[in-house]
Amino acid sequence: EDTQALYGKNMKEAVRMLAERCYSQADGVILPGTQLEVVRDLPIEKLCPGIRPLRFKDKKTNDQEQVATPEEAIAGGADYLAIGSPVSQSDHPPISLQQILEDIRKVWQAD
Repeated sequence: EDTQALYGKNMKEAVRMLAERCYSQADGVILPGTQLEVVRDLPIEKLCPGIRPLRFKDKKTNDQEQVATPEEAIAGGADYLAIGSPVSQSDHPPISLQQILEDIRKVWQAD
């Protein structure tokens, strides 16, 4: 709804338009994992915030509306993941980070 008011386009169209504009002027884009398919073909670095492993209980921590699992983001073409709360709010941050790295490794090994 906000993208319609701001850009006269739906979310996917607005994401594509903005990414194309950034393509020649920026090293990358920041976008939710739920929008990766819209820009997958652009040869630009993609950073995804709002990464939430399935085992992370509070999916909307820090008001993240569009979340993705590490596996979804990597499979969708993300080059970088911003993962904060699932590690920092864990009872055992090093173990949580190791589990996330294992999740990512499985996606890479499947390719």
